[in-house]
Amino acid sequence: MLETRGVILRSIKYKESSLILDIYTEHKGLQSFLINGVFKKGNQRLAGILQLCNLVDLISYFNEQKHLHRIKEINLNYIYSDLSYNLTKSAIATFILEICKKCLKDQQTNVELFKFIHRCFILLDKQSPIDPNFHLKFLVRFIQFLGVQPTNNYSTINNSFDLRNGCFVAYDQILIHAIEPELSKLFSSLFNEKDFGSGFTITINYSDRKNLLDLLILYYQFHVEQFGQLKSLEVLRTLF
Repeated sequence: MLETRGVILRSIKYKESSLILDIYTEHKGLQSFLINGVFKKGNQRLAGILQLCNLVDLISYFNEQKHLHRIKEINLNYIYSDLSYNLTKSAIATFILEICKKCLKDQQTNVELFKFIHRCFILLDKQSPIDPNFHLKFLVRFIQFLGVQPTNNYSTINNSFDLRNGCFVAYDQILIHAIEPELSKLFSSLFNEKDFGSGFTITINYSDRKNLLDLLILYYQFHVEQFGQLKSLEVLRTLF
């Protein structure tokens, strides 16, 4: 038996009234679960609990030798007050969810990563006004848990970020993967920010925000296997 917190990442209908859920759990990493009776008459409450991005407490008949585990009991761990109804917050949450699905592909347990994701969704729900840099801060913090964090060795000499090697080098226009110095300096500053829950101490305008987002996504594509393209990216770009 497994009792754990989780974040619902993916939901697939199975047969008439069941769902297969991919849930990133606190104690067992990414796992797949089967839950029956979701679409039976009078079971609207259960269907509401099983929405994407929801933070849940679950009890499951868990077997290490199996890839699909049956859920015995599941309830909301946190009830969103604004995220589900706020279109901007929902767009950010969808983006974060897609990043998680792209990057969390195994069953390895990482309690600190789970706590970070859990806290991220709660912070997003509670924020007023919405931090326009929230998605950038998420990407910067999240990459640190994946083992491919850039080396922040920025200096007046090493003033250009090398996407392929993940470090700062002397700027050379010949280098295909070298980022121009002005944007590289701003990129370095992102990784000096410590507190995810507060605003950036640096000022980021609309153009810089867009360029930094593109740079971060490129870095993920270089260093996260089979990362591919993001469906939620265009919507996010229209908002920030």
